[in-house]
Amino acid sequence: MAIRSPLPCAAHTAWPAFSGAGRAGSAPKPRPGIRGSKSLLLAAVAARTRGKTLRRARSGQDLDDAERAFQAAFKAESERCDLVAQQLQETLDRLRPGEGELQSSVHVDAASFAPDAGGKSSWREAFEAAKSLADSLEWDLEKARRTGELEEPAHVQDQSPAAPSGGSAEALVVEKEWQEDSVKRLEAVAEFLEDETALRFIATPVLARDQEDVKLPPLRQVRELMKDLFNINSEVAFDRVYVLQGQVADSMAPDGVLATMQQRAASAAMDVEFFLQRNSDSQAVLVMLQEDMPSNEFAWWQWLLCGSALLATLISVNMDAFSVTVGQLDVANQNVSDMAQLAQPTLPTAASIFAVVAAMEGQRIERRSLAATWPEEFLAGIMTSAKEKVFTAGHLDNVNAAHPHMDDPRFLTITNQSNNCILRFTVFTRCARELGEEDTRCKYQYYRAQCTCPESQLEDWMEHRARGSCHLDVLPDRSTVHVKQ
Repeated sequence: MAIRSPLPCAAHTAWPAFSGAGRAGSAPKPRPGIRGSKSLLLAAVAARTRGKTLRRARSGQDLDDAERAFQAAFKAESERCDLVAQQLQETLDRLRPGEGELQSSVHVDAASFAPDAGGKSSWREAFEAAKSLADSLEWDLEKARRTGELEEPAHVQDQSPAAPSGGSAEALVVEKEWQEDSVKRLEAVAEFLEDETALRFIATPVLARDQEDVKLPPLRQVRELMKDLFNINSEVAFDRVYVLQGQVADSMAPDGVLATMQQRAASAAMDVEFFLQRNSDSQAVLVMLQEDMPSNEFAWWQWLLCGSALLATLISVNMDAFSVTVGQLDVANQNVSDMAQLAQPTLPTAASIFAVVAAMEGQRIERRSLAATWPEEFLAGIMTSAKEKVFTAGHLDNVNAAHPHMDDPRFLTITNQSNNCILRFTVFTRCARELGEEDTRCKYQYYRAQCTCPESQLEDWMEHRARGSCHLDVLPDRSTVHVKQ
């Protein structure tokens, strides 16, 4: 009897049947032709099974829970690809406007990865391919935005008809445009940063031109580092500072978040430092370069200066030429008027020291007196009822407040948008009577402004004795005093 292969693609070769006789203790051995026939049979079964899987994936039926989850995730990643591609196209259009045929175009078809479109063999593979494509597009978008931030000042200067010629003039225009853009973005950061010290801390590396071309890691890499620690809502990116506003993950403590971020940055060889603003209403993370951190190390010239000062002190103390010793004999031989003449050269220095101390104490007394003049009804719970009114005309005419006690200008926040001038009067709780003692629970902000109107008119307006028309020009002085409640 002959055995024929049931596969249509196999060769119809006949093999003799095994005989029942054989040696004692030996089993019949299959011939090579039978092993090859079995391999072809298994390959055909696997191909038929894969074909059924593809048909089920294309029809969207008989999918298990995992495949359904990957199918939904693939649709989300596909939409993400389309959105990022659209943003990338808009960014490229802004960078290279009006270039005609040379204009860059972005074409993305993430839907072609789907199994029902003849793409990948499963929804999981399609999801992974779409996710990889979306990450690549985000990386390209970030590079395009960085390029736009660097080229935008020069582009604006090239379009200006009155731009001066010459390399130095162009450099000045570019520098001015760059500083204005940095200042605008710093103003946006100042809206949710509570501590003014932090704002001054990041302003130094932001506004200083980078000569060594040392920058932070890509923002996408920083996002990936903190993706399960901090939920980012908005971003403000500078060359040497990232300000990320959002919320700490619910399952994480702030201290643990900072420690984990620093460990991940160290393992990724990032020379960065992380800072967290822990306010529950407005949490933010600052990412800065380690080389921008304040250094406690003494420079060589500082050591030299300290050594010189110490040496001069030792010499002046131990040499008689630098010391004047008045003994009893000198007192007996000299008049009192001569002793007064010796003390006269020290009077200017002493007077300067006392004048500085008196000025500081006078300012403190002035603030306490101002707080003492506030009526009692203004000193309870005003902290939460401060209002804001915007004056676009640049004058403080006809101030009308919604709060019954808000007709006093000391309770208003007045912003002159046309001249970028701010005059802020903020009254907090009863603790304002005790100005000068530090405590973080209560804060009183004191602002002064120069005006084109007479100073007396401004004082009358501030004391609510008259409502004059005063045009605010600048805000030269601002100080913050912490007080005790």
